[in-house]
Amino acid sequence: MRVMITGSNSLLGKSIWDLTPQHSAILLTHSLSHRPKFSRQSRAPLDVRDEPSVARLMRHFRPDWTLHLAAISDVEACESSPGIAEEVNVHGTKNVLKYAQKYGSGILYISTNGVFDGKAPPYGESRKPHPLHVYGKTKYAAERLVRNAKTRWMIVRLMTMYGWQPEGTRINPVTWAIEKLQRNESLKMVNDSFINPLFAPSAADAVWKLLIKNARGIYHVAGKSKVSRYAWTRTIARVFGFDPSLVHPVPSSFFPSVTPRPRDTTFLTRKLERSVAWKPLSLTKGLTQMLKNQKK
Repeated sequence: MRVMITGSNSLLGKSIWDLTPQHSAILLTHSLSHRPKFSRQSRAPLDVRDEPSVARLMRHFRPDWTLHLAAISDVEACESSPGIAEEVNVHGTKNVLKYAQKYGSGILYISTNGVFDGKAPPYGESRKPHPLHVYGKTKYAAERLVRNAKTRWMIVRLMTMYGWQPEGTRINPVTWAIEKLQRNESLKMVNDSFINPLFAPSAADAVWKLLIKNARGIYHVAGKSKVSRYAWTRTIARVFGFDPSLVHPVPSSFFPSVTPRPRDTTFLTRKLERSVAWKPLSLTKGLTQMLKNQKK
């Protein structure tokens, strides 16, 4: 199976690459200066807004599946620059879809819990999205493009992820908390909004299982534990050997923001569990595995 990954220089991209089956041909597409050789470890630069580049790479590589990870996922950045968010998250997806269809590639689109408003959790795949912020709105717009594609498609909605991110990429809630706790900083964390955090290697495992099964449709991927950011950060402190008393609960109103935030976007993962041999990890198990990976 030949798989092309956009936005591969990311937490999820790294985790997918780490779990790549040996029989699969992979093209990693991110900011590199050399030309691709189209071997198993080929890499090439790609801005998904650049339609000719998307067309050239798709034409030469001819993937069986395209994993479309590339996006602006910083919620605040999307809110402050909605035009750029639209260009990358929506029009970039349109470019990828156009040439996936032309060259016979299936599309696996990575979406988000941010497409829901958090008012009626937990969310299964059949629930209608209602995003509150620009990021969620652009991802939902791209989802609608994928669902109308004239090729094989999957939409995989991921919960907020954590893990060891590649060097030079954006930190995630766990690595952010570790940096703060290492310096014995006091942390005020929200205790009235909830998610079920997802360990990135567990997400990558789900993606590969769906690809190998040649699945179709929409799937939700999340961890087993429903927690607030306060409870999540206390668990990080406990697992990594920091002082949990540094973490203090506050309501969401403590942090004024122009970006509306959903209160509870927890996922149901029963469809995924029934479809492939995948089980959600508890937060403690995921963090413990992350700690083991650090020691390795």
